[in-house]
Amino acid sequence: MKSNYYQRIASEYDRKWRKFSERTHQVVLDALPTDASGRVLDIGCGTGALLERLIQLHPDIRVFGIDTSAAMLAEAGKRLGSRATLVIQDSERLPEFAEPFDVIISSNVLHYIENPADWLGQMHGLLKPGGLLILQDFSKSSRAVRYGTWLMRRIDRGFRQAYGLDEVKVLMVEVGFSVEKRNVFPIDWLWKGWLVRVRPVADQS
Repeated sequence: MKSNYYQRIASEYDRKWRKFSERTHQVVLDALPTDASGRVLDIGCGTGALLERLIQLHPDIRVFGIDTSAAMLAEAGKRLGSRATLVIQDSERLPEFAEPFDVIISSNVLHYIENPADWLGQMHGLLKPGGLLILQDFSKSSRAVRYGTWLMRRIDRGFRQAYGLDEVKVLMVEVGFSVEKRNVFPIDWLWKGWLVRVRPVADQS
């Protein structure tokens, strides 16, 4: 995933996208178990706003964030300080970690990914057995996508494509996840979002 858009707007991102982010982040947080614990990775963590809210709700977790934009990670560093481990990395090529994760979250990233099956497979490999993946993005049924894809690609050249919830469910099953929860939700008059909560299918061999 490569996008110069976030390098340009990092210092203004939270202000410009505040309502959109607050709505989508809340849906992700609502999908987490109330007793969430252990190691949590946010893929495409941006300015760290979602991680900050996660730490406030679950102060005992260990949080990690990766993002492809140095400017966005700089904002996250200001916000989170030593409370999070932040790594600059192309979100499509996930780094190796010394230990697997209890939970992986990714909000508003899938539309940048060129090979989603490979990307999801990498997440599968980073989770503990029985771990939880929560994936959220805007839907291809959004007015903004149906009528403005050409403009989105002009503003942000990293944009690949938006997906519908049924397409994402198929991808998850193909990669080896079991779908626990999936839903579509309104973000605002221009955008709709979807969320899936999945776990790796237990190895039956």
